[in-house]
Amino acid sequence: MKEFKMLSEYKRQIINFFYLSCIQTVNLISPLVILPFLIIKFGIEGYGSIAFAQAISFYVSTLINFGFNVSGTKKISEFRDDKKIKDKIISSIYITKLIIYFFLLAVVYGFFLFSGKWLSNDSFCYLVLLYTISTLYDVFFPVWYFLGIEKMKIITITNTISKLLFCISIFIFIGNQTNILLVPILFIICNLLAIIFPLFILFKAESYKPTLPNKMFLISTIKEAYIFFIADFMAILKDRTNILIIGSCLSMSSVAYFDVIQKIIGFIRSIFINFNNAFFPLIVRTRRPKDVKIGIWGSLGFSILTYLIMVTFSDILISFLSKGRIENDTIVFSIAALFIITASISSTIGLFILIPNGYQNKFLYNLFLATLVYLLLIMILFLTNNINLISLLIAYNMSVFIELCHRCYLCYKFKLTPYLLK
Repeated sequence: MKEFKMLSEYKRQIINFFYLSCIQTVNLISPLVILPFLIIKFGIEGYGSIAFAQAISFYVSTLINFGFNVSGTKKISEFRDDKKIKDKIISSIYITKLIIYFFLLAVVYGFFLFSGKWLSNDSFCYLVLLYTISTLYDVFFPVWYFLGIEKMKIITITNTISKLLFCISIFIFIGNQTNILLVPILFIICNLLAIIFPLFILFKAESYKPTLPNKMFLISTIKEAYIFFIADFMAILKDRTNILIIGSCLSMSSVAYFDVIQKIIGFIRSIFINFNNAFFPLIVRTRRPKDVKIGIWGSLGFSILTYLIMVTFSDILISFLSKGRIENDTIVFSIAALFIITASISSTIGLFILIPNGYQNKFLYNLFLATLVYLLLIMILFLTNNINLISLLIAYNMSVFIELCHRCYLCYKFKLTPYLLK
């Protein structure tokens, strides 16, 4: 009976977690489905180039989102019954995102134009530009709005359909190595299809009316988002810099292997991210310790379980996804997968304890500290000429572990331990 009561109490959060999981599952499964096909068609080196270009687009995507996936969710949740303020929040977010998008698009195009890369007909440059254009999806896809009002069904359906179309179109239209630019082009088309229906619902069912917010409101919206933007940027700096370093110092084959590992880990990690996002609006409103404890200790137990399963079957996973063309290194995989445990607990503490209790600045300082440790370790590896997959992963996991330890210390320092312990 107690279990049924708990399910009833968290019914809305569980439903939203389900929809978010559907979105993330489709987002992560679709690349895994086409991954073997792309490796066969373009080879390890060609797929490595795609992964490298995608890594650059992740930076662009993070800049465009500017932390609004958290701050926007928080604001919409707080003013969900005030339509006038909601319209201002939505307009402020869209205006900011559009300005950032066109600025970054101009920067990327200008860089390749003035560097003379266009003249060499370098397909990699076009890959980067096309993946940058595809981030228009991040400008308009209003996941933060539907999270804030806790209605995720609409965007789950449209996102699923668009990703299925992308997978199908890849198998239909990609014929040989000369079609490599079709991959981001098809990605752009399918992403645009995913935007249309949620925007229609936003304008029609939610009666959103675009407004021109005053300067102070716009600045206030940006100020509230910048901490979460820096948090996202610090995370992507650590997550994606390794790929850029591997591609620059090792080989595109190593990039391909590392990217496959990241996709597997990312799939599991998304479960914890979706859980946090689904419960975040509730935590912001109530700040009940029992809700936080369920999140933190549940994440710890599940992350350890999934880690053990993943490491056990890592050879099978890598072989299946690469069609036997990439050989797994169990030690590398085991070190990389440790991220699931430390990052899941760390992010839950930050999102469920520090931010709702007003310690955003401490949260930001924590991220700076972890990123500084990571960059210092990378610098040491460069100076000692010890750049390899294992050393990079150890440096990354050490920075995440220090981030976790420091967040636990902050909970102790500011007497927030009741959120962790009985």
